[in-house]
Amino acid sequence: MSLINKNSLERYQAEMGLQSAILELLETQGPKTIPEIAKALGIPSADATMYVMAMRRYGLIEELPKERRERYFKYGVKGK
Repeated sequence: MSLINKNSLERYQAEMGLQSAILELLETQGPKTIPEIAKALGIPSADATMYVMAMRRYGLIEELPKERRERYFKYGVKGK
């Protein structure tokens, strides 16, 4: 396996691991905001935003209605 393919595979595995970690977090602890997800997983908010938006786009999670006083939207596992 070439170095490029090995690095691509490792990056893919890391990305899928992070996606799984976000899903597990939302399934076990309920809806969370992006800053809460980032803090719980120890990742930058920008990374959490990228993953959450992609997962929302592909129907894995959903944006929940926001109360007027809340600053951030919460996200939960779709259909739960």
